[in-house]
Amino acid sequence: MPDGPSARPERRNKARRSCLETDAVLASLGEAHWQAPVRDMSATGIGMLLDQRLDPGALVSIELLNKCHQFWHLKLLRVVHVTPHDGQRWLVGSAFVKQFTDAEFGALFE
Repeated sequence: MPDGPSARPERRNKARRSCLETDAVLASLGEAHWQAPVRDMSATGIGMLLDQRLDPGALVSIELLNKCHQFWHLKLLRVVHVTPHDGQRWLVGSAFVKQFTDAEFGALFE
């Protein structure tokens, strides 16, 4: 059986929205902070690229701001999977500890 994200069955129950690679969040784990390009996001989770590997189960906080800078959220998420990406980065898939409401999630893309 092949390894990697394509080998996993799809389990998401909310639609994901693609984001530009230049769209980034500020991710924090303890005292460490990183700018993390966003790969995709739904009301229940987010995929982002990090320069540092995180362990599945780790709790990470992120700051999300909409493009018009009118809507901001600080969210806690739990790392679900970590996959090597381009040899230098890690694709981190994570689930929000408390998911967005439909209205909150929509406001991020306004």
